[in-house]
Amino acid sequence: MKTKRFKNLCPHTNSEMEISVLYQEVPMTGTLTRHFKKVDFTCPKFSECPYDKRDCALFRSAQTSF
Repeated sequence: MKTKRFKNLCPHTNSEMEISVLYQEVPMTGTLTRHFKKVDFTCPKFSECPYDKRDCALFRSAQTSF
């Protein structure tokens, strides 16, 4: 697992927010390169947020994989 920080405009706070996105390693056949896919995130304002975790605009706009 890897964690990356991601900043973007949050529609709930109407300001730039930073979340920590958790990426899980995904095995890819035929390559020696490690690949990661986003699976979860943490946000300091999540408990106040009206959006469901799957609908978080910041998480949805974060890099899907690397």
